[in-house]
Amino acid sequence: MNWLDIILVTIMILTAIIGIFQGFAKQVIGLVAVIAGLVLASLYYEATAGVFETFVKNRLLSNFLGFLLIFVVVLIAGAILGHLITMAMKGPLALANRLFGGVFGAVKGVLICGIIVFALFTFEVAKPTLETSVLAPACLGATRAAFNMIPQDLRAKFNASYKEIRESGGKHGQKI
Repeated sequence: MNWLDIILVTIMILTAIIGIFQGFAKQVIGLVAVIAGLVLASLYYEATAGVFETFVKNRLLSNFLGFLLIFVVVLIAGAILGHLITMAMKGPLALANRLFGGVFGAVKGVLICGIIVFALFTFEVAKPTLETSVLAPACLGATRAAFNMIPQDLRAKFNASYKEIRESGGKHGQKI
C-alpha cells in the first residue's frame, strides 16, 4: 500500500462513519437535493437573477447569485426534510436507517475515491503512485459507469493514461 491507498481507505472509512451518523434517509435526501438543486438552478437562475439586478449591476454576477440562491435553498429544504424524516424514525427502523446509511456512505466513498483516481489518471499527476496502488484499480472499476457522463475530451485524456498504466500491469501485476 502506498500513500494513495491510505488516503482512499481513509475516505471510505470516513464516509461510512458519516453515513452511520446521518442515516440512510438523510444521505439519500441530501443526494437528491444536490441533484434537484443543480437541475432547478440550471433551469431558473435567469429568472431569479432579476432579484439581484437592482443591487448588482454585473449581469454575470447576478446570474451566478440567482443560481446560487436556488441551489442553496433546495439544499436547505433537503436538509430540513432529511432531519424531519430521521427524527420520525424510532426503534428498529432507526437502527436500519443507520446501518443502511453506513453502507450508502461507503458506496459514496468508493465513488469519491474513483473520481479522485480518475482525476489523477486524467491529469497524470501521480503516475508512479497509480502504478503501485492496490486500491486504485478497484475504485476505477466501481465507478466506470459514471465516467460515461464525463465530457469526451477529459475521457480521452483519461483513457490514454489508463491504457498506458493498464498495459504496464502496475508494480503488483494486477489488471485494472
